[in-house]
Amino acid sequence: MGLVISNGEVKIGVYTFHDVKRPRLCVEKGNSITAYAVFRNEECGEMFMNELIDMFGLKKEEQ
Repeated sequence: MGLVISNGEVKIGVYTFHDVKRPRLCVEKGNSITAYAVFRNEECGEMFMNELIDMFGLKKEEQ
């Protein structure tokens, strides 16, 4: 997993899974992770998360 944003209960970020080829934009709530989008590669996912973090003035959290 790369960059994530979190409010303490919910995490949104780019997740990589060993059984799939491309990283996914996911939301993690409790024990469940739901994928909403697929990125071409890890770099594209990180660029998206950096733009999102900058847009909303959020703090970066490396995972």
